[in-house]
Amino acid sequence: MRYGYKNIKHISSLGGGMIFFLVGSTICILEAWHAFQNPELLTLGATALATMGVSFVTELFSLIYAWKEANRSAKEKNISWLDYVRRGDDPNVSLVFLEDVASVLGVVIATSCMLLASYFQSSYIDALGSVLIGGILAYVSLVIVRSNYHALIGQSIPEHKQEEITSELERDRVIRSVHDVKATQTAGDIRFKAEVDFDGREITLSYLRSIDTEILLKEMQNVKTADDVEKIMLEHGNDIIGQTGLEIDRIEKKLR
Repeated sequence: MRYGYKNIKHISSLGGGMIFFLVGSTICILEAWHAFQNPELLTLGATALATMGVSFVTELFSLIYAWKEANRSAKEKNISWLDYVRRGDDPNVSLVFLEDVASVLGVVIATSCMLLASYFQSSYIDALGSVLIGGILAYVSLVIVRSNYHALIGQSIPEHKQEEITSELERDRVIRSVHDVKATQTAGDIRFKAEVDFDGREITLSYLRSIDTEILLKEMQNVKTADDVEKIMLEHGNDIIGQTGLEIDRIEKKLR
């Protein structure tokens, strides 16, 4: 993904939740209001039932596939699929899953209300079904908007997670202490910032283990002047700084 465009999927999902689901729920409720104001006897035909049947089957298959994707992604993050959908780490998966859930429930409610309305010859039952479907769409819209809103603005990670990361850092051999910790979660990514006091002795020991100390000993034995001291200190001092970078990379990899 191009730099600077990472949040576009959350923005798109937020817009989809606000427009499509809210508009859909509004239309359903208006239809229900119209049915209550102008009751008409419902005629249920084979075409309507066949359409509902095909819709149910296709939406159910789509729901199962979306659930498998959500479950697979949730296992990678070591969380439940329900928490994964609620958090909206991948809004594409969450949006499709919630849309399929709303569609399957909507078909079931619509078919049931149509059958009952036809049996009891009452348009009010069909209108009640429209209200229920509109409520489902409104709830799905609220979940999508809420999850993407929090993903975009960022929020603090749970306290126990922050303490777990901090403890992991403090147990590392090259770290003396950790201060001024700030950890947030934005668009599914955890950002952890802290001031770290490194142990220079441990980093130097790591560097010494990575080189041939016999060669270092010979270099030190050849030191005769202050310039020789400066030369050897500059050379190995620069390498020790490089070793610090390697230790930081190791710690970051372990935390990830």
